[in-house]
Amino acid sequence: MTATFRRILPGMLWRKMEAANDIYQTFIAHSIDTPEKFEAKRAELAEREWKRMKDNNSAGCRSCHNYDADGTHQAASGSR
Repeated sequence: MTATFRRILPGMLWRKMEAANDIYQTFIAHSIDTPEKFEAKRAELAEREWKRMKDNNSAGCRSCHNYDADGTHQAASGSR
């Protein structure tokens, strides 16, 4: 196991557990199963996601997107 992998493993496992909870809430618990329930929790869900993205410096986004690039490669592939 590499040092980098050991460093990222706890965060990766935590995110996997969060994702498993999202799946559970969606398909089993049905905690947000109507548009009205979604709208009631929308702000809370958005705030939680924004905090998660800020805390990890948007690592999930940056694993695919290079924001230092000029955007020509991504624009070309996205416009197909």
